[in-house]
Amino acid sequence: MRTLTPFVVAACLGLAGCGHCHDEALAQENARLRAELAKYTGPPEAPIAPAPVFAQLPNPIAIGQLVSRPWYRMAVLGTKVCSRHRVGDETKQLMLGVDVVIDNLSDAKFEIEGVIEDNDKPLGQARRYVSREEGCEPLVRAVAPGKRERGFFVFDLPREPSKPKLIVEMHEPHGFADDRVVVDFGRTVPAAPLPPAPTDTERSVKAGAVRTTPFYRASVLSMRRCAGSLDEDGNEAIGVELLVESFTAKELDVSVYDAKLRDRDGFTFERSSGLTRDSRCKPEMPSGGIAPRGKARGFFASFAVKPGARGLVLVFPIKAEHAYSHEEVVLALPEAR
Repeated sequence: MRTLTPFVVAACLGLAGCGHCHDEALAQENARLRAELAKYTGPPEAPIAPAPVFAQLPNPIAIGQLVSRPWYRMAVLGTKVCSRHRVGDETKQLMLGVDVVIDNLSDAKFEIEGVIEDNDKPLGQARRYVSREEGCEPLVRAVAPGKRERGFFVFDLPREPSKPKLIVEMHEPHGFADDRVVVDFGRTVPAAPLPPAPTDTERSVKAGAVRTTPFYRASVLSMRRCAGSLDEDGNEAIGVELLVESFTAKELDVSVYDAKLRDRDGFTFERSSGLTRDSRCKPEMPSGGIAPRGKARGFFASFAVKPGARGLVLVFPIKAEHAYSHEEVVLALPEAR
């Protein structure tokens, strides 16, 4: 036999001596119960998939060994004495070239700084130029997005090193991660064939409702009209609900106020503070920091969109805190709204 929950019993007892208000009160109670039930029987949130992982960086690596990371590939192919100045049998100055190949797999240029250490103490910084006569060209100082560079790091050393190592700081251009590549010149392995050079096609990503990288995941949860009526120009107020998850040890900066919608014809719809927003597009996605390995959920709202717009995508910038450049995220939106 089914039993009434305590609050339903109380409601019925309270109504026993009040015939004229019975129907109205019972209807209100039923509405409240339906609302409570909807909280538990509505559609579940999008599942949180495991964070992607990539292998730990070998430390140190050997000459000939390839390092492959989400934003770059790098190998030291050998060394070369560009010039040497002797006094008697003693080397007083040595110009050392390090033959490297570096692929930029990211969407932004990055610069590279190298240091030679001897017995774990700094011995020389990479030069910014060399003359043609010195025979260590071209210099590698920076790599453009989606490109490969092969050339030399060149170092002025005051003496012949006994246990040299190359130290290269490889920073992800948007600040999501940092690598410290250490190359031990005392170790050499047979150089494996290099993979093909990166291309723009390799870096291009087809827009989908979810974008997953080694550093974050952005997922479209819903899109809806934020207001019941059109504005004075006949535009809809559209909001996009998003979940952004951080996989990094750094705080992420999501720029809500620089977000925009774009349709299949390339027309851009900006955020509009002039449109009325109701509770259907709240809470708003917080602009700014997402805690390391944390997440944030909310609406990008609202955008003034013409009713016939189709093939909409959401475009917004994301970067790590204090980084100078951002990555552009493009997410496909559902047609229905």
